[in-house]
Amino acid sequence: MDSQLVNDVKRASLEVELLAAMQRAASHRMQWGRDDCALWCADILKAALGYDGAAPFRGRYKTRIGAHRVLGHGGLPRALRQASRRHGWRRVRSDRADVGDVGVASLGGVISTVICRKPGWFVGRSDEGWTALPASMVKVAWCIIA
Repeated sequence: MDSQLVNDVKRASLEVELLAAMQRAASHRMQWGRDDCALWCADILKAALGYDGAAPFRGRYKTRIGAHRVLGHGGLPRALRQASRRHGWRRVRSDRADVGDVGVASLGGVISTVICRKPGWFVGRSDEGWTALPASMVKVAWCIIA
């Protein structure tokens, strides 16, 4: 199978999983250590691509303070840079991101992991569901498919 076809299949799987995650998020409040912004995005990638980008942190915290403690110096941006190296992601301009690519944004002063819903738009987990934001609000993004 040619690599472009494989990538298209992966993107389609990411879209299916992202839409399902958005629907689930709309029905219950976010829980730290279960489906906060980072784990929510990691769960989408895990379901679609078969790997857990948040494995080093999963099950190690239950609160915002606990998440900050577990992430340590450099916080979420550093954790995402490490995941990018582990999984072969490459930096991409946020306005060039495609479905399933991940990024970092500041939402209400809180650094958050977000995932591309479609070119030009990202979504992130929020306390009451999910929120959409334009790519211009995403400070750093990674293409997760080589």
